[in-house]
Amino acid sequence: MSVATKEELVITEEGKCAVCGGKNVQYGDSEVAEQSVYYEIDCDDCGACGREWYNLEYQDTRMVPGEKPAGARSIEGDRE
Repeated sequence: MSVATKEELVITEEGKCAVCGGKNVQYGDSEVAEQSVYYEIDCDDCGACGREWYNLEYQDTRMVPGEKPAGARSIEGDRE
């Protein structure tokens, strides 16, 4: 017995449905997956659902000497 699978449609324009091309999409939950993050999306025009993927890229490290955000733990004991 063979199982029919639907072809995955891919589009490279954010905020646009890969099925109908509509821009009336609603964003749901997000999830981090290795070096990417995706958002669940639903198209209000055709009812299709899927995921919109983004690559994560290191930008920079920002620190202010002597300041610690509320609730931050100290890593002083971890240093040699």
